[in-house]
Amino acid sequence: EMKLNIIGIYTFRQIANFNAKDMDVVNTAIEFFPGRIKRDKWVAQAKKLLKGGGASETKAKASTKKKAGAGKAKKDDLKKIEGIGPKIEQLLNNAGIMTWQQLADSKVGVLRQILEDAGPRFRMHDPGTWARQSRMAAKGKWEELEKLQDELNGGRKE
Repeated sequence: EMKLNIIGIYTFRQIANFNAKDMDVVNTAIEFFPGRIKRDKWVAQAKKLLKGGGASETKAKASTKKKAGAGKAKKDDLKKIEGIGPKIEQLLNNAGIMTWQQLADSKVGVLRQILEDAGPRFRMHDPGTWARQSRMAAKGKWEELEKLQDELNGGRKE
């Protein structure tokens, strides 16, 4: 659920509307083995849940918001990471990434997908060093982070 939330999937309705391309993208982004979503019949299960065959979409949203709300109490300034400005911070926040630790735990492929989905203006950014920088920030290793950032250009290794 957390991996799905990171890439912006919060409801059964979203899963029920997956097409083959969506399944491949999500499978890759959340790092499941190929075909997992199709094999486990996520789309059919989501449709059944929406029709009342289990938890309602409202309950699913409430559960997700409750879990997400716990992480919202502490929000870090992601702009301290070289390569992240206000707009990218907003994209990350919208994807549920609010803290340096959450950014450190995010896979580069997921971050690239967030940028890709945001449009051509964001595709040129490279999140390759964001996790490393975020780990340092989360641990309060500011001098080490500053030294690394001196070697970077727009968040990229020169």
